[in-house]
Amino acid sequence: AVENVESKGQFAKRGGIVDFFGADMDSPCRIDFFGDEVDRIVSFDPITQRSLNNLSNISLLPAKEVNPDAEARERILREIIKAMRSDKISDEIYQRLEREKAAVESGLDLAFADKYINLIYENNTCLFDYLNNGKTPIVFVNDTNACLENAKKYADRIDSDLTAMLSSGSFAMKVARYNQPFKNVVDKFEELGFSIIEVDGVVKKEKITTIFFGHIVDQDLRDTMDRINALDGVVIVAFDIKLNGEEKSTALINIEADVGLRKAVFDRIAEIAEEKDLLVINEV
Repeated sequence: AVENVESKGQFAKRGGIVDFFGADMDSPCRIDFFGDEVDRIVSFDPITQRSLNNLSNISLLPAKEVNPDAEARERILREIIKAMRSDKISDEIYQRLEREKAAVESGLDLAFADKYINLIYENNTCLFDYLNNGKTPIVFVNDTNACLENAKKYADRIDSDLTAMLSSGSFAMKVARYNQPFKNVVDKFEELGFSIIEVDGVVKKEKITTIFFGHIVDQDLRDTMDRINALDGVVIVAFDIKLNGEEKSTALINIEADVGLRKAVFDRIAEIAEEKDLLVINEV
């Protein structure tokens, strides 16, 4: 807590008044309490501390990404004490660990918490974990090669920093991994069922096989192929027809479609099958 809220992430309490400046707010807010009830909510000027506008509601987001609870602080403290007992660390590292220990014990904000993130959170997550909400996400990556190169440089720099800190005894191996390897992030695409639509400027294709059963004549075949090929991003690449006149015939058609167009292809095939009274089986 501070005496006067002046910048984001700060809060102050004076009697029945609570001031705070959320990370996503343009101006800090002041809540006046009457006992346990909220009497008034206003925004205020952080310089003059004077009220500006009345507010009907507010949303308060965390001021930082890593928020260790009491149990996590205990785990961090044990790890720091263990590192301080090592005879392999320099005086400089020992002094840094001593400052970190004091911050943990006093309940202060841990500006160094990210390097102990594996002690704070049981499971590692990344951005893509939050996109798995039951719907199919679409991610656009502009200039894929440049993104991959930058990601590799970042990963190399992190690995280099970790190697240096581990060799100096800054912290132990089990808490050293505070970033997701880039390969793990890429693997998340497949795990979450992402559709990679384009890579290096080339739209990815998916193969669809469909089989029609019924009384098929030449005109049915030509009309079916024309209507499927008329879809943008869709093309018939091969077909195998067995015509038996009045008997039941089969037509196997292999289709290539841009990723994301599968439903449109299936809808067109179902439409054709219904009009021509044919049985259809789709296999992706």
